[in-house]
Amino acid sequence: EDASAIYWNPAGLSALKYTDISSFYTSPRRDTSYGFTGIALPTKDSGNFGTGVAYLDTRDTRFINERYDTAGNSGVASEFMAVFSYARNVSRYWLGGANVKFIRQSVYNKSESGLGIDLGGIYNAGDRLKLGLNVRNIIQPAVRQKTRDTFYPVDITLGCGYRLLPADTWTLSLDVNKTPSRDVKFLIGNEFTLWKYLNLRAGFSDTDLNAGLGFRIYTPFGLLGIDYVYARSNDAASSVYPDTFHGAGFNLRFGERMSVEASLPENESELYEVMRIATEKMKKIRGDAELLVPGITQPFKAEKTDEPQQDMKDVIRELIRKYSGMAHESFNKGEFTESIQHWKVVLNLDPENIDAFSYIDAANKNIEQLGKEKLVNIKQKKIDNLLNQARYYEIKGEMREEFNVWQNILALDPENIEIKNKIRDKISKLKTRIRELTETRYAEGLKKYQNGDLQGAIWEWEIVLKLNPAHLPARNAMEKAKAELALKVR
Repeated sequence: EDASAIYWNPAGLSALKYTDISSFYTSPRRDTSYGFTGIALPTKDSGNFGTGVAYLDTRDTRFINERYDTAGNSGVASEFMAVFSYARNVSRYWLGGANVKFIRQSVYNKSESGLGIDLGGIYNAGDRLKLGLNVRNIIQPAVRQKTRDTFYPVDITLGCGYRLLPADTWTLSLDVNKTPSRDVKFLIGNEFTLWKYLNLRAGFSDTDLNAGLGFRIYTPFGLLGIDYVYARSNDAASSVYPDTFHGAGFNLRFGERMSVEASLPENESELYEVMRIATEKMKKIRGDAELLVPGITQPFKAEKTDEPQQDMKDVIRELIRKYSGMAHESFNKGEFTESIQHWKVVLNLDPENIDAFSYIDAANKNIEQLGKEKLVNIKQKKIDNLLNQARYYEIKGEMREEFNVWQNILALDPENIEIKNKIRDKISKLKTRIRELTETRYAEGLKKYQNGDLQGAIWEWEIVLKLNPAHLPARNAMEKAKAELALKVR
């Protein structure tokens, strides 16, 4: 979704919401250089436009004459291409685009030129899945060589992209490419975004392997991207084809949203006031009872019949751009609730906005995940507090209280195998220790009772009942001792 879509699939230009400049350079073969520079320009109603130039230079090329004799001639073979692109949304799900390109080929001081057309399409199959088709040279450029025309072959690529994670953080792609002179070629790639500004990329096919990275930074001129790619080819037929090569490029995205925000309302109350005033004006002009304030009763409805309505439509469109920008900014900051609120304003203005549905879904999932993480953190804090309590009771020798604390810890996290084993081992040892201590104290109470120390016996049996409230012999003996002690006091 930048100016490089001119090359990959012109339909991708229709998704642009900013002016975009892209440039790239590489040297895929020894003494060969390739470069591309393009610019894409979005419009309000007329679709998006793009234009670009590409060149390919091959030096020290040895030329062959009609008798297949090199004749010792060598020089520069080059190719220049100028492209003019157009793309627009065909429907909510379909995007379409086309290239008209002028190609000039120069070989050994002789130049010929031709015209060709590319067609591309993209289908939004869901929130995370996109399917694309690009047919290069559907109208084939023809370059005159000697007494005959040489046609550029039709090049067909069918591809799909799937976002594994929301907000475009991890995307997988698969392309299938076919030309008349080559078997079907499969290309697999993926891109992972870290911290919103760093992109890691990797891809491979049956003959190539590549990896790259991109860095994004905001500048006074717009969002600047710098990209690098390293590629390795296993299709090296001779020494003139290097095993590895490098490429670098930049991308500058600017305009539209920054220029629009300066003149738009700063909060939702101002938004509704603007919409109220505009709606009242439209009612007077049209007498249309369906023109209501978006977000209060129902979405805005109007027919394209006169200039005042077109002005209203422009206001709506600019408000959509502003609140989309605010929603994106909130999402990237992790303010998911605020992002959802902004996207809901967008949906009130444009009930079929695909980005709004996609990002609201992603924001809700992030909120759900954050809620789960918060619960986990709260539970872990409770477990930590209980562990401290268990250690406290262990030091004081209050085994019954320590036993209860360990039981509470196990109830909080019954699926934690490691802590479960530790707790069960601890509980087992505590049970054994409590049972031993209970019998020891009970026996000590019997000795004191037999020696006439009724108060001492009662004290021992009280400890027994604290350790094991269900110890019936200790309870009966203690009641008997208390009764005898009461008679002595009388």
